[in-house]
Amino acid sequence: MRDKISELAGELRSLRAVMVTAMPDCLLFDSWTREDVDDSPDKAAACFGDLIRANYAGLRSMNSQTKQMQVTVEADDVLLVIREVRDNFVVTSVFDSGGPLGMVRLFVERILSVADEALPTIESAKKSKGTMLVEFMRKYAADPHAVMRRASLRSGIPIGVLRSPQSLTDAQVSKLEIVAQDLLGLQRIEL
Repeated sequence: MRDKISELAGELRSLRAVMVTAMPDCLLFDSWTREDVDDSPDKAAACFGDLIRANYAGLRSMNSQTKQMQVTVEADDVLLVIREVRDNFVVTSVFDSGGPLGMVRLFVERILSVADEALPTIESAKKSKGTMLVEFMRKYAADPHAVMRRASLRSGIPIGVLRSPQSLTDAQVSKLEIVAQDLLGLQRIEL
């Protein structure tokens, strides 16, 4: 991926960095940084994953069920374009400010195409509804580290059981779905 991004950067000098964040843990998966730029992708990757998560929370508060979102941040010295790729990765493209937005958008699409080809496809077996609910809560909760403890307290399902959600009974899944809707502020959850 880095070689292809380097080629693109040669065409658009304002491209400073590209960072890929693995979700839902918000860990740096891969990055490319222009040689003369002193950015720290490790620290930034977690922030950009959290930014996507926070924007989804904001959209949910307005009853949006969007599956695809792009966040653009314009600052005095930098322009960020952050987009989720599949369900597992967030790609952040960092540009010097002042460049034409149309050109930036064109290059973001090219970067996303490169990233989509280079990133691993994470195939999963057929998941139980309980597993999908737990993954959904971890992905979209404003506080992913505490959401399972809250879900356990509100549903009465022990935290140890929630750590193995494939073993949940139908009654527990029904309780968990109601709790998840309440915790996430949703009227229904689309899985």
